[in-house]
Amino acid sequence: MSVGYMEKFMELEHKFAQFGDSLSVTDDAVIEGYASLFGQVDQGSDVVQRGAYRGSLEGLAKAGQRVKMLWQHDPAQPIGVWDEVREDDRGLWVKGRLLESTQKGREAAELIRAGAMDGLSIGYRTKRAVKMTRASGS
Repeated sequence: MSVGYMEKFMELEHKFAQFGDSLSVTDDAVIEGYASLFGQVDQGSDVVQRGAYRGSLEGLAKAGQRVKMLWQHDPAQPIGVWDEVREDDRGLWVKGRLLESTQKGREAAELIRAGAMDGLSIGYRTKRAVKMTRASGS
């Protein structure tokens, strides 16, 4: 891997959305749910606001590109295809197919079926952020 690639990869931040009982994979290896929820404090103590993904999704669509489904955010390990990625009032909703013809795709499907995986994470680079503090007790 090139140094430039590693520097870009290291800048990548992550968000995790837990599905609980709602993450499942169908016989056709289809998964769907929220990859990011708006207005909720996440594991990194961040809160994503509505509209946070809109510009990036529109830019990808105009360029004829799609969001990649990757194993552990590694571009060398695609595991599926996101057929739908959109923002709604609740968050970033995704629906896609795990490619069980790949080793990691099979592994991901089996881990979800066994209940060992209960959410999704996304990789992103922050374009704009505002640091906010909470008053005591809130």
